[in-house]
Amino acid sequence: MVLQYKRYYLGDICALFYTYEGITSFTLVPKGTEHLVSDFKLSGEDPFKIIKMEPCVQLAFEGDSFSRDFSRGQSMKNTATAYSFRLVKQEEIKEKNGKMLVSTFKNSEGLIFKQYLRYVNGYHVIEMHNEVINGSKERKLLQMIASFTVNNLSPYDDYNDPDKMIVHEMRTDWSTEGKLISTTASDLLLEPSWSGLGIRLHRFGQVGSMPARNHLPFVALEDKSNGIVWAAQIEAPDSWHIEITHRNNGIHLSGGRGDFLGAHWQKTLEPGTSFKTNKAFVTVVKGELLDATNAIVDYFKTRVKCPASELNIPVIYNEYCYSWGTPTMEKAIPLLKMCKDIGASYFVVDAGWAKDDKIGWMDVGDWITYDKAFPHGLKELSDLAKSYGIRLGIWYEFEGVSTRSYVYKEYPEYLLRANGKIIHNNDRAFLDFRNPDVIKYLDERVLKNLKDNNIGYIKIDYNENFGIGCDSKDGLGEGLREQIALVLAYFEKLTTAIPDLVLEVCSSGGMRHEPLFISKGSMISFSDAHTCPSGSIISSNLHRFMLPRQMQIWATMEDDYDAEDVNFTIVKAMLGRYCLSGNIVTKTDEVKGIISDSIKFYEYLKPIILHGRTTEINDNEITSYNYMKGYHHLIRKYKDRLAIYVFSVDELERHHEIKLDGDYVLEHVFNTSSTPQIKKQTLLFKTLGVRQYGACFILKKGHGK
Repeated sequence: MVLQYKRYYLGDICALFYTYEGITSFTLVPKGTEHLVSDFKLSGEDPFKIIKMEPCVQLAFEGDSFSRDFSRGQSMKNTATAYSFRLVKQEEIKEKNGKMLVSTFKNSEGLIFKQYLRYVNGYHVIEMHNEVINGSKERKLLQMIASFTVNNLSPYDDYNDPDKMIVHEMRTDWSTEGKLISTTASDLLLEPSWSGLGIRLHRFGQVGSMPARNHLPFVALEDKSNGIVWAAQIEAPDSWHIEITHRNNGIHLSGGRGDFLGAHWQKTLEPGTSFKTNKAFVTVVKGELLDATNAIVDYFKTRVKCPASELNIPVIYNEYCYSWGTPTMEKAIPLLKMCKDIGASYFVVDAGWAKDDKIGWMDVGDWITYDKAFPHGLKELSDLAKSYGIRLGIWYEFEGVSTRSYVYKEYPEYLLRANGKIIHNNDRAFLDFRNPDVIKYLDERVLKNLKDNNIGYIKIDYNENFGIGCDSKDGLGEGLREQIALVLAYFEKLTTAIPDLVLEVCSSGGMRHEPLFISKGSMISFSDAHTCPSGSIISSNLHRFMLPRQMQIWATMEDDYDAEDVNFTIVKAMLGRYCLSGNIVTKTDEVKGIISDSIKFYEYLKPIILHGRTTEINDNEITSYNYMKGYHHLIRKYKDRLAIYVFSVDELERHHEIKLDGDYVLEHVFNTSSTPQIKKQTLLFKTLGVRQYGACFILKKGHGK
């Protein structure tokens, strides 16, 4: 066998291209291990070889021929067109903070495929996307194109041990975001058949305008035999899929937008036109899963765009769990005063400010301030907040409209349709952002409202999903892509028009947890599990997926909370962006004192949240979110300091030990009832036998007296 190798170094990652019998594949390995790969594995050769090796070019057009490997109807990979491309050129381009590697492939029809690999200095991630250019003389109907492909894993051994190859996924749904599921390749049947014929496939994703349902757009593959982990997140603002394929004795990762098979997506490419995929963020590390997820999450620091007010991650107060959809000026005044006293910097009026006597707060679309709740308008509230040094925010859900709204009744041409019919979810419909009049309407009801009332914070919620798509010349799936692209553009329009605007992304909590939506906001709501014990483990698990500085977590003050309940919900919130909600005005002096102390303590945590790395997420084998019981902890490190968050739910009083990576002293403690102490590089503490218990410790490197 003759393999032709090309190696490119992107920081500490080696991008390895290898061509065999004209077919080029691609993999990533840690620098220093590139000479340990198996030629036998990468060639796809095998005594029982029946099918070709898998190419790194993955796309499909209408009428394409598929491989005879039992995959049709399960996957659109490995088409005749994909196999027709040949690598013709590779170019390294220097950039201001790194470099780009562009690989160009062509076929005999004149089609061009380009793979882009971007490396940013100081980070351990490759940002990938692909492009197809129709250089032929015929119109083409594109039905699938991957954002990324990594071939032939693990490349080090001739044969994988399927019991030591672990697939990691993050399952997610409403109020159950980010649960890690780890499965052996053997349990997923990702191993050869007796003859090598056929492929084995594990495919997941979602269809519709709420991208974080069922799964987060993430995958990792861990080779325990060699101590290597590959991981990827993909931009997935609408329908998407990820595929893990076993073919020719190797496991192949790929993913991108939903294809024609799963999401009815197709795109016409006229001669001379092109299509680019969304981005993927891919890494490979020598280490463990958390090393890989940290690498990707760290890279997202390069994508955070926020106003100056966000640099120090101030505390937020959202009044929703106090008014429950009935905010008024009268209710807001004492809350604002309390926010001033405790040091909260943002005050957010949630749903209900734009209702009237005929329709309730869940009816959206008209966005006219309720004059009985705010008789002098929102400007009066904004001015009062400003006098306290507080920024006012308001809630919108402007992509949907209620059937009882004026805009729904009077402007049916504003609404999304599928097969000519208005798309309804019960009493909700959806504005068509492709209609210029819709954008003008939103400019009047959203952008002008923010400017006129000096509102510096917008929470953009999204609580309904319009499904597989909407009418377009290329069908429903492309209509969905067009719509969501323009929604994202409107988010950018708001922050461009008001440069110091703080934008919070929300979708029934966490149902827009994906990199592109997250990049458009200063923050994103972590979940709707505001008052549940599971909020602590949800927010811990999400450290694997997003920057905690962008993860808004609510500490909700329920009326029946005692001091330990308050401590628990606050420690949970301090895992990311600390947001208070609920009644903070009539609480006991003890509870008010806890809240005030927590905001002071949060100041000590901020550098660790902003600049640190999460080094341990220990769920102690807690399995159920809704019936949560047990103990768990998280450790985050920055320079010479550790932040250790501990939680227990419905347990008896217990004593715990956490081994430390050296000598530390206790510097700050939130919730001293845990009676922490350090002995022999071990943190000793207890959790009380209460319904929910939380504490946080900040440790500093050094020797105790």
